[in-house]
Amino acid sequence: DPVEAMRLVERYFGDIPPGEPINRIGVMDSELRGRVSMTMRDKVQLPRLYLTWPTLPLFAEAQAPLDILAVVLGEGKTSRLYRSLVYEKQIARDVAVFNDAQEIAGAFHIQVTASPEQTLERIESVVREELERIRRVPPSERELSAAKNRIESHHVRQLERFGGFGGRADQLNYYNTIAGDPGIINSDIDRYMAVTGGDVQRVASSALGENYVKLSVLPEK
Repeated sequence: DPVEAMRLVERYFGDIPPGEPINRIGVMDSELRGRVSMTMRDKVQLPRLYLTWPTLPLFAEAQAPLDILAVVLGEGKTSRLYRSLVYEKQIARDVAVFNDAQEIAGAFHIQVTASPEQTLERIESVVREELERIRRVPPSERELSAAKNRIESHHVRQLERFGGFGGRADQLNYYNTIAGDPGIINSDIDRYMAVTGGDVQRVASSALGENYVKLSVLPEK
């Protein structure tokens, strides 16, 4: 009952004074120019390669294609990088790819853990080959459909529960805060369903360029 809900909100929270208003920061572009390469050693058993590109914030036009690109490249055992690095060449233990869009900016991450006796240089070479391939040829309709199905099922699973991190209440708050309209919870999936293979190919070329950070983590001697 919305009327009763508002009455209870006023009863328990209505006398709390508001805090000072804050100035919202708009979209912030990265100042990164060119490649930044770093190497560190840590108490780990296997080397790991991190590649990160600065990207655009939430609800930017490129966000949905970048999210789908991440699924095509590295989510699940049928993804391109997992199939190539882990299954076929067997030079990597695991692959993780995700587009982390936030309120003022975003970042696209590729993380690969090497198999024993394998080098990060060889792994990076395969990653670059796959990136170049998707820049030349868009993903197939089968890949595109599988990626959309994964994203849609994740969206539905979030709506199936009320509370908890990522649940319905959390999602309503997210859309209200970031987009200014909690009702977008009912239609946000549409922008993913509208993504084409050409859109994915285009963001692979425009967003994953020469401005990125490469971190190599090696076992301590």
